[in-house]
Amino acid sequence: MKPKVHNASTYKNWGCRCGVCTEDWRMYNVAARARRARRVASEGLPATVKHGASTYRNWGCRCVVCKAAHAKDARAKEKDGAVMKGEPKVHNANTYVNWKCRCDICKAAWSTHTATLRARRGRRVASEGLPATVEHGVSAYNNWGCRCDTCRAAHATRKRAYRKRKANA
Repeated sequence: MKPKVHNASTYKNWGCRCGVCTEDWRMYNVAARARRARRVASEGLPATVKHGASTYRNWGCRCVVCKAAHAKDARAKEKDGAVMKGEPKVHNANTYVNWKCRCDICKAAWSTHTATLRARRGRRVASEGLPATVEHGVSAYNNWGCRCDTCRAAHATRKRAYRKRKANA
């Protein structure tokens, strides 16, 4: 039996991974993180939440304990070289990130994925403007398409340093 409606609920409950359900689930999680961040900003972290790596990711807590736990998790993943062991069965953007596979198929998939994200962000910026949470600089220039004076200057500085390193190498 197939679900009649496709949304975040069918992604979670039915396991439907069509484009509509996947995008709805992603947007649901983005909105949930934003709600939690607003709640933390206004009320502080709820007493029932334990500090650690998941609180860093899910609640946006940047206390010393959460930062240390998150850094420890990141170092453990880097030390392994890849999150998973063995040979990946499928080559796509996921294997580029999680398996650290750099075959031509994975590189092309990752390139397509990031181009899609940039295009989506570009449409969002065109309609709503740059989100308040985005800091101006190289990241806003590359990922959000911001071309304000601050972002252009940061991008130019970074490119100059890159060209200098490349010339000296």
